[in-house]
Amino acid sequence: MEYLLKASAIIAIFYACYKSFLQRDTFFQSNRGFLIIGLSSAFLVPLIIIPVYIEHTPVLLDNFVFDTSIPVTQQIVEESINLIDIITYLYFAGIAFFLGRFLFQLSSLIVLLLKYKRTREEEFILVKTNSTTTPFSFFKWIVYNPELFTQTELHQILIHEKVHVRQYHSIDILLSQLASIVLWFNPFIWLYSKDLKQNLEFIADNEAQKKVDCKKSYQNILLKTCMPTHQLALTNNFYNSLIKKRIVMLHKSKSKSINLLKYLFIFPALSWFLMSFNTKEVFVSKDENILFKENKQELTNNTIEIKIHKDLSKKALKEIESILIMDGIIFTYTSLERNDKNEITYIKTKFEVQNGGHCTFNAINNNGPIQPFYFYKTKEKFGVRAHSRENQESNKFVIYNNFSDYQLENFKNKLSLKGFKFNLKEISRDDGNFITSIYFTVTKNGIEDSYRMISPHPLKTILIQYNKEKNHFNINTADFVEYLKTIENEANLIKIFINPRTTLESLTEQQKLLKEKYDIDFTFKIFESERSESNLMTFSIGKGKNSRKITTSSNNTQVIIYDPKTNAAASYSLDENSTPKYGRIYHLYDSGAYSYIVNKDISDSGLNRWVKEMQEKGITVKFEDVERNEKGEITKIKITIENKINKVSETWETGGQPIPQISVGNDNSGQVFARTSNLLYQKKASKD
Repeated sequence: MEYLLKASAIIAIFYACYKSFLQRDTFFQSNRGFLIIGLSSAFLVPLIIIPVYIEHTPVLLDNFVFDTSIPVTQQIVEESINLIDIITYLYFAGIAFFLGRFLFQLSSLIVLLLKYKRTREEEFILVKTNSTTTPFSFFKWIVYNPELFTQTELHQILIHEKVHVRQYHSIDILLSQLASIVLWFNPFIWLYSKDLKQNLEFIADNEAQKKVDCKKSYQNILLKTCMPTHQLALTNNFYNSLIKKRIVMLHKSKSKSINLLKYLFIFPALSWFLMSFNTKEVFVSKDENILFKENKQELTNNTIEIKIHKDLSKKALKEIESILIMDGIIFTYTSLERNDKNEITYIKTKFEVQNGGHCTFNAINNNGPIQPFYFYKTKEKFGVRAHSRENQESNKFVIYNNFSDYQLENFKNKLSLKGFKFNLKEISRDDGNFITSIYFTVTKNGIEDSYRMISPHPLKTILIQYNKEKNHFNINTADFVEYLKTIENEANLIKIFINPRTTLESLTEQQKLLKEKYDIDFTFKIFESERSESNLMTFSIGKGKNSRKITTSSNNTQVIIYDPKTNAAASYSLDENSTPKYGRIYHLYDSGAYSYIVNKDISDSGLNRWVKEMQEKGITVKFEDVERNEKGEITKIKITIENKINKVSETWETGGQPIPQISVGNDNSGQVFARTSNLLYQKKASKD
């Protein structure tokens, strides 16, 4: 719908320019080109999007902790009439009507052309009728009744119609008719088509008058029949209701060449339209923010690290305040002093955690700028230290699923500065611009590793680790790396190793143990692959519909871990260095954790897609009371989501501002949720 409104606006702009500046000039051929360009622009210009780069500091969803303990009451959701749907039905009803009328007129014209005798004269086909139809042309056909005119009149009429044929004026008329069908609701398109036809008559009159012996007699022919009995909309008619204007234009003196500059008036109008309605905000990090982004490391879930250094400006410190408040941390500073180079030489900092506790740190250097220090917060503790966690461990780099192309390019440059070569080969995104599949390679000291992941949902945070001593990479999702740490000292784990040396007896023994002791089904099958030289192996672990199925190459060593304590399983492959890769975690007695993103730019079709996908997973979701601003951004939305375990109903209403980023789905326990990471909004909520 937005596209159609923009196309209508372009038509109005071209029509206004034509009527205001060009119609009274005798540049008929130039006007024809202008009007055709206007029709083309109406359907092409709305597709042009001008990016408006807005500098900002990225906010990462993984930082935020959500409180789901608020008591709520159930809401009954009632269906409401969707005005957008009604408008859509009316629009397509209009399309059907005007398209039907167009096809009827076209078929009537074809019948007329085939009904009467035809003779060929040069490149023209002359059709002589005995009806009172006014003379007209359609492509190479010229139709007329010779009984109604003298030979002199007929000669002048044919000269006129042959101009239409030679210059393919029928194409202009067909294009205007088709545009009128698509934009039938716009009154300007009908006026536009009328003036386009009128200009074609000006062209034919101007050319014909040059070839006739008596200009006055030609004008008399125009006056002979001012009201013809019948005209076809798809043809170039010799007679029409604009006879007076045609005669006036025949007497008009040729316009001055300087008047051609009037065509330039369309460019400011189009520029204004593009900058007003065809822009898209692209959020990018400015240099200072990029520095801050690099200084904020999130190595695992709910782990934050902020670097305070000598080059931070007041604005950058303010941005740190804004970001940390969203994590539930109040950052304040006093006694800020700088040297002549604007470097910080003294600062007192305080970090207060909303759940309780605070820490302070005073940085001072009498001989120069301060040394950098780091505020950190994990699940268990928080504080300030002089070294970053990244410096304490091996080289670690993270790719978040909300990384834009700009941020990925910065990520590549960051690795390059540290001697790594990062090559992004493939990437795809969902409607919310979140990464759903990625394929990349990373190289260091002649060692290359690759990572490929495809998912119907936004990918989890990817962690790239490089071991300097062993000179090899370990690439996995951050949650899987954290999971391996949590089960390091677990004694009751059941580990199943599957590789070409694995015997059927050992797999059967593990299968029996899982079934008898934990009532967990474990099945496996090896089969030939038509697409790969190696065989494929598929196995599943779980119980009934909660089983998790995995397919992998039988040439790789696959490890399956079952943890009875948490009733969870994990699987991963081992590379040539026995390093885990492509790790996944499965919670066997829940429906699996799924999360879908709803942001300000998601379209109605995107919302419908989420509804269908969640319905396939046993989750019912409704998006209601959706309101958008003039940019199409969502400013209000009500989300109701439920499954067999619980129901949640929430409304985001931001007072005309775009909504924050909202995550909907279900967690590992199977409970559904609808929540956002932005604390600075007004929200009405009720949950079950």
